[in-house]
Amino acid sequence: MSTAMNGTVSAPKATDGHDGAPEVVAVACGARTQRLEAGHKVPVAAELTIYHHLAARDIYHTRRKTPFPRLPPELISKILAHLLTTTTAHNPSLYAALFVSRMFHACALPLVWRAPRLSIRVSKDAWRGFVRAIKRNAQLIEEMEDYWLGVGYDDKDGYYTLPTALRLAMACADNMQVLRLHLHSDIPVSLPWQTRLRTLVELEIRMRVTDEIVDALLRKDHSGFGKQDNDGDGPAAPCLKVLTLHCSALSDAAVIRLLGQNTPSLCCLTILQAQHSRMQPSRTAIPRLSPATILPAILSTHQKLTALHIAPLLNTHPAHLAGLPADTLRALSLTLSPDLTLRTIATRILPSLPKLSKLAIAAAPQCPYAPGGGEATLAEEEELMRLPDSAPALTALGLKGCELVHLGEYGMREVYGVKGMPWMVDEFVGAWRKRWPAVKLMVEP
Repeated sequence: MSTAMNGTVSAPKATDGHDGAPEVVAVACGARTQRLEAGHKVPVAAELTIYHHLAARDIYHTRRKTPFPRLPPELISKILAHLLTTTTAHNPSLYAALFVSRMFHACALPLVWRAPRLSIRVSKDAWRGFVRAIKRNAQLIEEMEDYWLGVGYDDKDGYYTLPTALRLAMACADNMQVLRLHLHSDIPVSLPWQTRLRTLVELEIRMRVTDEIVDALLRKDHSGFGKQDNDGDGPAAPCLKVLTLHCSALSDAAVIRLLGQNTPSLCCLTILQAQHSRMQPSRTAIPRLSPATILPAILSTHQKLTALHIAPLLNTHPAHLAGLPADTLRALSLTLSPDLTLRTIATRILPSLPKLSKLAIAAAPQCPYAPGGGEATLAEEEELMRLPDSAPALTALGLKGCELVHLGEYGMREVYGVKGMPWMVDEFVGAWRKRWPAVKLMVEP
């Protein structure tokens, strides 16, 4: 460092080899010039010390800002997306990201509200807060599930009840694509289904589904929530690809009315009919769908199905399955009957489905009011071993409720059940793995 003849001070060199900030140099030199003109003697060393401190501080802050800029919101969102989980309802790590900064809050909020999921028991105060939050963040909701809740029914004002909250969420969440409801049968009838069906891609109703619920799904929305965008023309659910109905007690007419022309994009259909209960025998709990009626109606309008599961479906004939889409079908559930045996499946069904990878075979339910049973519950070991020969793309085979049959020492057919003789089932599964290591076998009672 040196002092010029005119009384100015040259700028010191920064530690990185660059000159100091010009504005800092001008300020330091101008102050010294004014003091010299006033007659004050200012030590040069003290003046340079002050200047060096100011320049170093400015360079430090410049270095902090320039080499390490703020991350863009797109990168922060991708980083926070790794905190998403599909098996837990509460995500403390993602929730804590809301309080890091304003940028983190803006990036984490869509992930937190993307798929709100509540547990079985919540306090009333938490439920009130959730209902209020739906109004603010309804546009961020893409999935909703697990609404088997028992709160809010005793509210005096009636605003925070479960049906009202569901109607509010379904009506306001315009971006909702997945809806999975675990509810009682008296709630979904009053929901604004038509407001939401036009945007849903996946719908699952885990409850007793009746014809009344199907009528509510197809009925025009007059609830007063949301937009009245259904004028009666066009399909009710044009974007729906996955439909799952649990504990179904539907009639043939209701299934045809629901799936006829209302779901043109449907790819995966699952209808699990209500099973007979030994504790409460009832004719209404018996599967009553007729394969001769519903299968031709479904297959004639849905030739892009990738999965078809209607179980149990009694008295199925191979002719009812003639219209299965061979180019797209990859998963299928069948119920054994006197006309649909393992040999018939291997010779008439599987050869026409070259892309089938998952096959589920169930025995006819044993019920005093339902036809079927008897020989329809038996599965020959030799015929099971030959099934993969007819389906080269098969990767998984499931057996449910079947009794296995094999030849004994003296050529006698021996029947053993899954529950009564598990060691014999394990022996058969071991033999299956040796012959078909690439095909997974699952045997259930």
